[in-house]
Amino acid sequence: MLALAGVNLLSILYSVFFLFGGYYLLGFREDALVFNGLSYLTTQLFWIWPCGAFFLSLLAHDRDHLWLSVITALSGIACMVGAICYLAGGGGELV
Repeated sequence: MLALAGVNLLSILYSVFFLFGGYYLLGFREDALVFNGLSYLTTQLFWIWPCGAFFLSLLAHDRDHLWLSVITALSGIACMVGAICYLAGGGGELV
């Protein structure tokens, strides 16, 4: 379980691109401050969810919920693969 969940910690390596890279998942608008904030927070989920999934899957495994821990770890891995594809594809709109 630790090996499956540990893969989710690789998202810390690419978090710098989302934190300081200027990527916006939904685009960037000069006149929409709230929209830009929500777009930024949505984009941050690409690295926050895999990190959270690591800890949640270990917590579920500790409480003997094996299937929940596996599903949580796999959802974090799926989000991480999506983030890597997003970055490799050019990543939305770069500001």
